[in-house]
Amino acid sequence: MSARVVRGLAVGSFLLATGVAVGWWGRASGSPERSEKASLRSATAEDARRPAEAVNRITVQAVDTSGIQESVRKAVAEELARAREEAAVEAEAKAVESDPTPEVLAKLDSGHEYITTAIRTGRWETSDATHLRSLGADLSGDQYQELIRPLVIAINKGEISPNVEGMPF
Repeated sequence: MSARVVRGLAVGSFLLATGVAVGWWGRASGSPERSEKASLRSATAEDARRPAEAVNRITVQAVDTSGIQESVRKAVAEELARAREEAAVEAEAKAVESDPTPEVLAKLDSGHEYITTAIRTGRWETSDATHLRSLGADLSGDQYQELIRPLVIAINKGEISPNVEGMPF
């Protein structure tokens, strides 16, 4: 048997034993709660003996839900408006972040030229990796990935033999 089944049996046995003990205690104490339950059982039995017309005493009261519906509509509309505003602010902030500065563009161009030269020579030294890392310090993650992509492809194709200690980029 698995541990889960054994635990389930143990918990079930505990609940069964607890239920029996509580039931015995309730009968033994002669609590007023027990007598109420007994009278409710006998009233229910009497109702069952009566004709169906006499038993049908349940009345349903209509509830005006228009106020609740309007409150829910208003709350949903407010949440949607707030979410739209937040999305617009985030999109604006992202647009500002994504516009590269002239310095970043210059570093990207310099890095592309540096990598193109390394591909032509077929060598990549530790000094090249250090220089590339210094160029990538001000770049975003996506921009750095764009910069090193040709280098990674060239290394994987065997066009460049990296002679570096550690990571080549």
